[in-house]
Amino acid sequence: MPTKPLRPSKRASTAIAAVLATATAAGGYILLPTGERVPPAVVLAMETLIPPWESEELRAYLDKIAKPPVWTICAGDTENVRPGMVETRAGCAKRLRVRLVRDYYQPLTRCIAGFDQAPASWGAMMISLAWNIGAGGACKSTAARLGREGKFRESCDAATAFNRAGGKVIRGLVLRREMGDATRIGEGELCVTGLEMRATSRAPAEAPVAPAEPSPVPAATPSAPATNGPPVAIFIGLALALAGGAGFLIWRRRKTK
Repeated sequence: MPTKPLRPSKRASTAIAAVLATATAAGGYILLPTGERVPPAVVLAMETLIPPWESEELRAYLDKIAKPPVWTICAGDTENVRPGMVETRAGCAKRLRVRLVRDYYQPLTRCIAGFDQAPASWGAMMISLAWNIGAGGACKSTAARLGREGKFRESCDAATAFNRAGGKVIRGLVLRREMGDATRIGEGELCVTGLEMRATSRAPAEAPVAPAEPSPVPAATPSAPATNGPPVAIFIGLALALAGGAGFLIWRRRKTK
């Protein structure tokens, strides 16, 4: 696990966006000077992750931290290096391109199914890790296993475990595996930044809010049908008048008897 939480950064986002834009314009791949077409992950590792952390040495030197010590040149290249060897900057760039594709990227595509379809930032992190610990070590790592399972965020964290050399934790490796320093982007930093960018670009658009349905208007209670005849009050008045007249006649007859 990282010593501090890995988090996205603006500088990593800028680096990723530039490479992805170039790849998109070229149909998803980038053409190297050697004529090879490689995915963005290779270019991110080649330009953003490896050279800044591997100081370019044009004269061969003995790397005593490695066990056993090994003669090294350019950006940490150890292939066919002899004491006293001198290389040019163009020669170092060629060494990096050739070896990165042949000895690190291609083995990763064979040991991790779907490597080219994985997030570019994660792929770049794995390539840089392989350059540092060897393709075999990277393929057998927990980071690779998690990548095969599609657990890329967890894989970013797992790769930070490789921060030792000669059995000791090396501060430079901690910075390289995690959040980098003031001038260099860390592998973990690049890894999680790309994952966030990918998640954001694939986030579904906010669903439109459906307009509220109008409340149903209660049906009006039907009123009693209107009558076409005279008002009820008239009938009542007539009935009272007739009753009064009948009573008067009965009283009159009784009085005349």
